[in-house]
Amino acid sequence: MHAIIMDGLLESPEEYRRIHVLIEKAEHEPSPAFDVPELMEELIGWYRKNNKKMHPFELAVLLHTKFVTIHPFVDGRVARALLNFVLEKHGYPTLYLGLEYGKEYLDVVAEGNLENYKSIFDFMRKVYLQQHNTIIKEVSGKIEKREMEAFPEIRNLQGKFLRLKKS
Repeated sequence: MHAIIMDGLLESPEEYRRIHVLIEKAEHEPSPAFDVPELMEELIGWYRKNNKKMHPFELAVLLHTKFVTIHPFVDGRVARALLNFVLEKHGYPTLYLGLEYGKEYLDVVAEGNLENYKSIFDFMRKVYLQQHNTIIKEVSGKIEKREMEAFPEIRNLQGKFLRLKKS
């Protein structure tokens, strides 16, 4: 995933970092570079073990948080892509974590780094529902106006979002 995202931007994008990194505006110091390969093996094992056992949203948030804690690459772009990969793989809409969430996101990730996951679950759930409630309202409004009669898949999408909202 890192190689795809960073293709042409880094010399060896698929390699784990070999240097110590600091995360701007964060108190957490990622694991030492020499621990990264072993920590990533453990994380991949954890994911495989829990992939079918956990609710997809819980799995995505925990995987994201554990990945961020390790910070296996020099840059941090893969963590959010990984979160959305898991969501999409299980048929859920993606989550956008833009700059407007910066400080709050860093605060809840800091707690997750200490294996206290309640704050990051609450934060991600809040953002996810805010984003998708907006989409649900838009789609519902268009359906009510009969602007989308020619697109029955939109009704299916609305049903999925409504089921997600309830759960």
